[in-house]
Amino acid sequence: IDSGRHFLSVPEVLLVLDGMAASGLNVLHWHLTDSQSWPWRSKSHPELIQGAYRSDLTYSRADLDLVVAYADDRAIRVIPEIDLPGHAAAAGVGRPDVIVDCSPDDATPIYDGSYQSPSLLDPTKNETYALLDDLFGELASILPGGAIHLGGDEVQIGCMNSSAALRERMETLGYNTSCPPGPNGANPCADGGPGFKKLVGDFVVRAQTLAKAHGFSSVGNWQEVFDHYGEGAATPTPPIDGLDPNTVLYAWLAPAWGWGNPATMAAAGFRVVSTLGLYVSSSQDNTDWQSYYSSVHPLASATTNTSDPGFYNVTDPQDVSRVLGGEACLWGETAGASDFSVKIWPRA
Repeated sequence: IDSGRHFLSVPEVLLVLDGMAASGLNVLHWHLTDSQSWPWRSKSHPELIQGAYRSDLTYSRADLDLVVAYADDRAIRVIPEIDLPGHAAAAGVGRPDVIVDCSPDDATPIYDGSYQSPSLLDPTKNETYALLDDLFGELASILPGGAIHLGGDEVQIGCMNSSAALRERMETLGYNTSCPPGPNGANPCADGGPGFKKLVGDFVVRAQTLAKAHGFSSVGNWQEVFDHYGEGAATPTPPIDGLDPNTVLYAWLAPAWGWGNPATMAAAGFRVVSTLGLYVSSSQDNTDWQSYYSSVHPLASATTNTSDPGFYNVTDPQDVSRVLGGEACLWGETAGASDFSVKIWPRA
């Protein structure tokens, strides 16, 4: 569930958990924050709540404790996600010092047509990592020995290239700031210069290290850490240099687009969660639900093994053991309190 786009109250989150328990589902991946809002009322950094929609549309420590305890009673594991370094513009309302603020020319619609700010956490500043260290420590006290998701998706490298101050700090730190030419006069780093991708990769590794130092037993990231930010200009790239081999990779990009897929991730030794074909909130690609789930995303594009689509041609027994399962995502761009239940449980 995604409370960074449309806020879900605690009773509504508990209702999701009730439905999960009735359906035998055992993991709640909670996308807590995003560019649109920061609803988590952190005790260590109360200034971040300035990025919430309103002061009453927030989660206190007591709220998070209640959700975790309620889930525990139903044998459900809660995995909070703090998406970073992208999807972080709301954090910049309270902490503008740790944000790369993009020029207006780069604030263009993302793939689904929404006008989400491409601003991101600044990977060159020690203050950024000090903030994350505090936040991870706070979450670890709520979920001791638990799991955490650190995002890593859709980092707008064009935004990074648009900041002269960031490029200057990169050069001071020894990063290459050259960029390949962009199509039709576009931002020349829109598809990723080598130094910018390395900076993102180093950020991901450092964030993982901080989270593990606080005792998290499992760290997850979206699949871009596997196929977007590694060395080289090929698509897909190799995994990030230094990526934790125990990272849980969340597959979401249709393999037909040329990126990784659950089979290649598992074969590389990573544990995998697949969200392919399970975006229960989506209506942007099709208005025909049957067509959406039977042909567009993911069966026709992701696999030829239609007898077992959930594993996407993962057939080696050792690789199959690394596929932890599937995840149905209720993204919040077009789903909120008024319709979340019918979208998650359309036949209930």
